[in-house]
Amino acid sequence: MRPRYMLSGNISPPSSAMALYSTPRSDKRTLQRNRRWPGSSATRSSATSTLSRSGSMLSSCLQCRTSTCRRISISERVICLILHSRFSFSKYMSESHLSLRVCYRKIAVDEGGLPSWANSKYRKYTPGKPHPNAIEYLVAVDENFFAFNITWPQDDSKKYDDPEKKLDQMRAYVTYFVEYDKQQLPRSKQPYIFYIDSRWASLKLMELLHENQLFGVLSCGENMRPKVLWSWIKADLAKYDWWSIGLPRLSANLVCVRTKDKVYLKILTNYCALKEIQYKKRKRKFPMTEFYVAACDVQKEYNAFKCKVDQLNKAVLEYFRLSRYLDDKVTFTQFFIHLFTVQSWTYYNACTGRSLSQLEYRVLVLQELAVEILPPPQPSVLAVHWPKHMGGRTHNCQYSPCRNNCTYFCIACEKWGCLKCLEKAHLNG
Repeated sequence: MRPRYMLSGNISPPSSAMALYSTPRSDKRTLQRNRRWPGSSATRSSATSTLSRSGSMLSSCLQCRTSTCRRISISERVICLILHSRFSFSKYMSESHLSLRVCYRKIAVDEGGLPSWANSKYRKYTPGKPHPNAIEYLVAVDENFFAFNITWPQDDSKKYDDPEKKLDQMRAYVTYFVEYDKQQLPRSKQPYIFYIDSRWASLKLMELLHENQLFGVLSCGENMRPKVLWSWIKADLAKYDWWSIGLPRLSANLVCVRTKDKVYLKILTNYCALKEIQYKKRKRKFPMTEFYVAACDVQKEYNAFKCKVDQLNKAVLEYFRLSRYLDDKVTFTQFFIHLFTVQSWTYYNACTGRSLSQLEYRVLVLQELAVEILPPPQPSVLAVHWPKHMGGRTHNCQYSPCRNNCTYFCIACEKWGCLKCLEKAHLNG
């Protein structure tokens, strides 16, 4: 078994990779997490490219950074998120309530699938999704389950093709968050951390993050260049072991972890540490007991945030109606209604500190919408408890045990009765 970290001068990588990578020192200081900005002399570049490079970008309605006053109803939260351009939370501001920062540091970017049988040009087969035909979209989700910038990429290339060809898609997200951070008051003192799938992970993407002073945890695939480096890293790597080589010009490390017998996890990061930690795993065969193994911190960090987009997609589709007869406009409308409902549900739990399930929240929304749309019936003006003489009409007294004929009727009670019985029923209860 070779050492977990490559020591200086012991083994050299292939010549084609020597120009890109160099060997880090074995000092423990090099294994600690880099808390500084990735680029020391680099400044924030003013992004002039528009977001139209990767499709029409829909800005999320969750750019409000403050909580709302408690007098705002749940249905108004949903309507506000749907019609954010016409309705603002600012008029419900209260200094007694804590402010809520929607966009947090850790952000996962991945693709989601909108299942549909509609006759749409966007519908296609997406590998790795549970539905055979879906409309693919890209979205960024932060650590508190807030979604930002839904993108319809219209990408006809293979999913795991050359990741450098898909750099424009990630450049749009980097540009958005850099500009978003400039507009925050007060501005964030910490850079964003992107968790990106192997579909887009490449050295050029890490250079883009480094130039914009951002952190990244990128899951690398076999198509990432230089390809000759992977076979050299995986050679003679034991199970539950890992190896790391450094990229000093980007303050990054390339880590290869052998999680199973034939499964390797390759991560390129300039944020996470390589120190050894105890990681809990579970046996796949009976008895499915849990046990601890040695793992690196970057593996635990990536596993904690890689499924944020999948969790959002699952929450949106939980109440999504799938039908082959739906029009594409109906499909998109239904999707955005469910998406904004999930966003308002997350925002409501974050503002109030409650932990309502999505079903409980939807029931509350429907109840408040029903009260606003269909107000409770008001009592009639004529519904007054007062005996009224009905002229020549007679009826038996309906207050037992009296069965006498009477000519008085109470409109509110809708009962016939003689004067003594009516007085007894209304005055004595």
